[in-house]
Amino acid sequence: MKFTFRIKINLALGAGLALLLLIGMSSYTTINALLGDARTESDSQETVLLLERMVSQLKATESWQRKYLITADTDDLRAYQAARIGVNNTLSEARAACRHHRRAKAFALAEEFHYPSPGKHGPIRNNPAGIRAAGRYRAR
Repeated sequence: MKFTFRIKINLALGAGLALLLLIGMSSYTTINALLGDARTESDSQETVLLLERMVSQLKATESWQRKYLITADTDDLRAYQAARIGVNNTLSEARAACRHHRRAKAFALAEEFHYPSPGKHGPIRNNPAGIRAAGRYRAR
């Protein structure tokens, strides 16, 4: 079979068109993969920031608790209780983020951890007598 000039041009244009379609599909899948990775990265960064904030609030709560246990001052108790509420709010945000991103394992861990509400659990009470009853005495 002898190819005429017209058939050769049509074959070359058809091959070029097929190559352009292949390049377009490849570019489309690559760009979608990159966009998905960018979303995953931003979600991970948000999670890291949320966890850093939670650690910071836990440290602050612990500091206020220690200060209250040492001084038995009601202002320190109020600051401690406010810090505990902040920790619980951050935990709620973590639970919501885990549900949103469908991270089952992280959600299970967030559900297991709960910082008790002020006045319900733990040795700290609303008065110094409660501290003494729990075996802790303020420093003098």
